[in-house]
Amino acid sequence: QLHFSGKAKQLLLRKIDIFPRIFPVDFTITDITILVFSVATFAALFGRAVPSTVFTYDEADYMFAVSQGFFANYLDRPTTPFLTYITKGLTEGLASDRRTSLSEYIRKNNDIAFYRHFHGPLYFFWLIVFKKFFGSAELTMRWASLICFIGSFIAVYIGNFLLLKENARIPAILSSLLLLFSPTNIITSLQITPHSLYVLIVVLGLFFMAMMIHK
Repeated sequence: QLHFSGKAKQLLLRKIDIFPRIFPVDFTITDITILVFSVATFAALFGRAVPSTVFTYDEADYMFAVSQGFFANYLDRPTTPFLTYITKGLTEGLASDRRTSLSEYIRKNNDIAFYRHFHGPLYFFWLIVFKKFFGSAELTMRWASLICFIGSFIAVYIGNFLLLKENARIPAILSSLLLLFSPTNIITSLQITPHSLYVLIVVLGLFFMAMMIHK
């Protein structure tokens, strides 16, 4: 088991004030090896399962929202006014033979919130950046969700060290691998969906809250 030397750690502490917060004392090269090996194994097993087929209904809507760019998603423009929803619902939504016209109306107006299925814009900001660097192919864009999921695995592993301080390796391995190889999480992460990023944000939020309570 390799530990960073005292001199190296002191030097880093002088250079980076937040070092103790982001680099647990007991976190060693062994843990970095475990993370790298786990991610590599996961990518080898499930990376080939990422579909390259055409976008599904939800994915196509999400990609249209991405195509509108950062400011359209940030400002929610264009968006159908709430009063219009009420009016259309009362005039057309009650008639079963006219309900499809509601969807056609919203799509005709390019309602950005509707195309996001009323999810928040954060995940779509990530997709916009990802698309900028890696292109918009179906296979490529689905990896954006998988990367968020892998980020959750890393966050759970390191979070155990930040929270438990000592004897954290076994809990870190068990909890992070249970998350990483959960069938439900894997299936969800193989498609373009905000849920992978939501999981990452929730995991980070819970660990930070637990650390604040602990202190």
